[in-house]
Amino acid sequence: MIHLLAEYCRKQNLPVEAGFSPKLVRWAICCDSNGRYTGLVPLGDVDAKNNRGREFPRCPDLSQGEMIGGGLARSHFLADTADVVLLYSKKSDEPKLAKHEFFRELLRQASLKLPELTPVVNLLASAENMETIRADFVREKVKPIDRVTFRVESSFLIDRDFWHDWWREFRQSLSAKDATVGPRRRCFVTGEMAEPARTHLPIKGLGSVGGQPAGDVLIGFDKDAFCSFGFNQGENASVSESGMASYRAGLNELLSRSSVQVGNSRVAFWFKDRVEDAENPLWALLGEPGKADDLAARQRAIEFLRSVHAGRARKLEGNRYYALTLSGAGGRVMVRGWMEGSFETLADALTMWFDDLEIISHGGDTLAPPQSLVRLSDSCLSLRSQHASERKQGDDDRRRFSQSLFQSAMTGSALSDALPVRILAFLRPELSSTDAGEEDAPLQPNRFAVLRAYLVRFFRSKGDLVMSDAITPALNTALPIAAYHCGRVLAILAALQKRALGSVGAGVIQRYYASASTNPGLVFGRLIKNAQYHIEKLGPDKSRYLESLLAETMACLSNGFPQVLSLQEQGLFGLGYYHQIADLRKKRVVTGDSETPESDTPQEGAESDVTTD
Repeated sequence: MIHLLAEYCRKQNLPVEAGFSPKLVRWAICCDSNGRYTGLVPLGDVDAKNNRGREFPRCPDLSQGEMIGGGLARSHFLADTADVVLLYSKKSDEPKLAKHEFFRELLRQASLKLPELTPVVNLLASAENMETIRADFVREKVKPIDRVTFRVESSFLIDRDFWHDWWREFRQSLSAKDATVGPRRRCFVTGEMAEPARTHLPIKGLGSVGGQPAGDVLIGFDKDAFCSFGFNQGENASVSESGMASYRAGLNELLSRSSVQVGNSRVAFWFKDRVEDAENPLWALLGEPGKADDLAARQRAIEFLRSVHAGRARKLEGNRYYALTLSGAGGRVMVRGWMEGSFETLADALTMWFDDLEIISHGGDTLAPPQSLVRLSDSCLSLRSQHASERKQGDDDRRRFSQSLFQSAMTGSALSDALPVRILAFLRPELSSTDAGEEDAPLQPNRFAVLRAYLVRFFRSKGDLVMSDAITPALNTALPIAAYHCGRVLAILAALQKRALGSVGAGVIQRYYASASTNPGLVFGRLIKNAQYHIEKLGPDKSRYLESLLAETMACLSNGFPQVLSLQEQGLFGLGYYHQIADLRKKRVVTGDSETPESDTPQEGAESDVTTD
């Protein structure tokens, strides 16, 4: 894994030298060649609402161990936070003062060999300049934690290379003071003999999934329990400093530009050979962060996947994908998962995923648009509740189940039983508590798309391919399981009641969905009896289609209504209910002042004379 990260770094031509790192700098303090202050300049996209500054690719960088080595308080070189560079803080403290003095002294020492730094040394030596700069900081609302650097005339010193050799020598001098030279060992990354890096620099970008703002260590041995055979620190996993810099640069780049948060973890992914974003199936699956959900782009990516699956697209043959799932805990990077395989295997798995998720839209006329994994998780597990404890439980469920969805999508495996349990647990109270006229609210296509995917994969995992194929995106009157047709019957009974009585407050769905979906044998006898009153009230002309449809559906229940439904049968009940509702909402042929069906005998997909709107 770390070898592949280092290989990615090499292919991307990332700067990998230890002691250098890309950094975002928010402000530049400007001066002339004599050190006279000429102003404060904002960097980055100044019009952006959340401007993070300009990124400089090779900034001097000390590890945490180097920052505190020898018991000294050190700072970074040429660029650091405003409170370190200018003592710009609401309160003064000893550590900040020590870092500020180290920053100035380091510049002074460097200027003895690098005259290009003399203007900055003169700038900071002037008390008048310091006060003027602080006043400008206040006016521009600079934050103490904003990173600042220097511009002399029109040149950013940090963007030039004249100081690089001096900086390398300075870091070597720190190593000589703070560490002892160890034996040479075989590097796990490069395969070459080298002195192991005793400590590894942190990985950035896991702050939202348990990581620390300063970063988290992927390889670290700061406890006796992590050491063995008398080895100390990094000797336990021999990685040279150049190898460490390579895998770190690669992983930092991936977390920054090619990763998505999935639940409580972050998934970084890449390919052996470059894949354009338009052809990257993982953006279609996960959704591209920071961008509006583009359904058209997702649909194009899915069509490309299907072309690969069908063998029509060959140019990516032989490519491989890699997906690394990470989180942070206690300052350490936790590797939660690792997947790799051929591009063709990935295309097959994701094509199957989007096929299994297909579901008819609520209107019954088209398929619902494909959704990203994160959007699916948010919508299918969102509880309409004002209780903080229930909302928090829903948030926890979404984070946990989005990881289950990702694992299933990437591998083609069955979905966890916990997923339909939560969807159905949310669906029943929402349908039961929905106000009259708002029956649509819980009927989100995304929920039933995930429910269908669960059922299809459940039967496929059992080897029952006939049954998995029978669970279609839209209504299937030939599906051979009674629970599915029980859901259909409930939808038809609700339509009959609404057509006969209009809005009645707590109707069939509100009062009986929860019990009918678990113990249909206990309630459907009473509901069928009540339906006869609705049919009589409507008369033969207006009830003809629904009465015929009810009889046809009841014929699918040759053994009567089941007494108890299993988890999978409860899922089929909900899917049957949704499919029948969607089918009833197809466009009707309007004749005169009443709605009539195209034919007296309803067929699958035929138009009827009823709407439930």
